[in-house]
Amino acid sequence: MLNKVLLGIIIFVVVLVYFLWPVDVIPDFIPVVGWIDDVLVLIGGVVAWWRL
Repeated sequence: MLNKVLLGIIIFVVVLVYFLWPVDVIPDFIPVVGWIDDVLVLIGGVVAWWRL
């Protein structure tokens, strides 16, 4: 149980840091395409958290 809580916190922190970090895989100044990687990370984080 504690491992799942810890893993959930780690997933949340990693996704949050990715959104707040100024360096992305695809820069955000490229319209639409730059936001796709942010959305994919968010979706991946939610799916990973949901499966815990």
